[in-house]
Amino acid sequence: MADAFLAYCDESGQRDYGPKTDKFFVVASVLVPTVDAPHLEDEIRGLKRAFWGDPEIEIKSNWIRRREERQKHYTGPHGIGLKQIGELIPALYAWLRKSPLTLLAGVVDKSLMESTYANPHYPGAVAYTMFLQRYQKFLAKRQATGSVIFDDPAGKSPGGFEWRKLLRRQHSLLKNNGCPYTGTEFPDVGPVTFVDSQATVFVQIADLVAYNTFRQFRMYGKEWEQPTTKSLPMYEHFKPIARLFDRGPNQQVAGFGIAKWPSERKVVWRLGPRPPVAPT
Repeated sequence: MADAFLAYCDESGQRDYGPKTDKFFVVASVLVPTVDAPHLEDEIRGLKRAFWGDPEIEIKSNWIRRREERQKHYTGPHGIGLKQIGELIPALYAWLRKSPLTLLAGVVDKSLMESTYANPHYPGAVAYTMFLQRYQKFLAKRQATGSVIFDDPAGKSPGGFEWRKLLRRQHSLLKNNGCPYTGTEFPDVGPVTFVDSQATVFVQIADLVAYNTFRQFRMYGKEWEQPTTKSLPMYEHFKPIARLFDRGPNQQVAGFGIAKWPSERKVVWRLGPRPPVAPT
């Protein structure tokens, strides 16, 4: 029987274009072997119980970073302060490095999209396309199949369409017609479903991955496409997860685990081998 994976996804950045929006938009995914998903979820819930006292408390990057959100969601109702957060997150990163999970990310350079295309597509649609391309390649290499579970996106587009409906439509178009940029087809990718992030810990992990990848590009996006850069600088919370992204030949992560669109220059960023996975 073929292997199967679940791709839990979240996004970071602003979906719209505009002078007051961020330059980058990211869709990131945590790929979980279906057979391992139940006990891996139990392990993450165990970490939350050990450090926060309750496995049901949601891990959310925005709540962790912002003082008012920490007070509202952690300190006020649960008594969780910076100390407990500072203990859980490094422990979670250490757990991830020994887990069988793999990361993917699609990154959109919004300003370059606007300067390259007369009618640029929504950043969310492009970032999702970049992710799905990499997911198909990941599955094909393993002769596996996979489905997509996405954090239920709130709100509507500037045109008044619900983001969830747009994303579902984008998934269907890619499945039926292939990638409009590269012609990639998606025979191994199954349906997309939407969940509340509180309902699954893997979407919560995807939230952290999406934000940390977004910060990596906001801080070092120029270096990603700078051939003279000898060593890729890394955002402090991106560095612990960097080696968990999928690789191509010779440990190449650029274009495999992380795909940026559009691309001014293709720099073959390679990372050292990922840490050995602990037995499941």
